[in-house]
Formats: sequence, structure tokens, C-alpha cells
Amino acid sequence: MEEIQDRTFEELWKLKVPNKISVFAWRLLNDRLPTKANLQRQQIEINESNCPFCRSMDKNVGHLFFHCSKIIPVWWESWSWVNIVGVSPMNPKQHFFQHILGVPEGIRANSWKWWWLALTFIIWQQRNKVIFSNDTFDARSAR
Repeated sequence: MEEIQDRTFEELWKLKVPNKISVFAWRLLNDRLPTKANLQRQQIEINESNCPFCRSMDKNVGHLFFHCSKIIPVWWESWSWVNIVGVSPMNPKQHFFQHILGVPEGIRANSWKWWWLALTFIIWQQRNKVIFSNDTFDARSAR
């Protein structure tokens, strides 16, 4: 697991992306985003603990970003572009690592890493719109 962590952050810091994306990704990979589960863990009272997308129980960051029934089709679609097949890990570090393993090094690999960052950042932005602006979520418009 430590090898995955070291390699994950090595790959993340190599990417030339805006600081807010790097910080977001670092927080996601370390499970430090202010999700409902993390806020409750810090004894912050939350009125509703359901997933903002599927309305089922919001268990953790893995559900929100990778296993929510409304989010899974977005990942499946993107994986189909490069013929990646497999089970999606719940842990963000393992998910990122698995996501980048199937693509050869070079420009295409960097583009694929950027895609993972962009997709997770868009999911987070959509989550915030649903929670704070009473927006609705449609995965077709999030892609």
C-alpha cells in the first residue's frame, strides 16, 4: 500500500495543472475533503447524510466519487475509450493508480491522468452545486 501511495503522489506532482486542482486531488487522495462523512467524523453536525446524487446513504468518499449509481456510468464511459475493464476500487489512491496503470507512458498517459483529475473535480463541483445551490444532477451534462 505504501508503494501505491508513493507512486500516486509522484505521478500527481509531475502533472502541470492549476494549483487548485493539485490541492483538490491531494485532499481527495488523502480523504481530506469536507464530505458529510468526514464532517461527521470531526463531530460536526450534519442534517442529512445521504448522497447528493443518488440519495442513498453517503458512506464515504469512495461512494461519492466512484461507486454512486449516478457516477459509475461516467467512469464506465471514459474507460470504454481506452478499453479498460475492471473493478473500481473504493480508495481514491487505488482508483487513481488503477486508472493510470492501463495506459502506456507519454503524452497519452498524461492526458489520462489529467482526465482523472478533471472528472473527479467536476464531480466535486456538481456535488457542491446540488448541496449549496439546490441544483439537480444529470450525469449526461456532467460529462
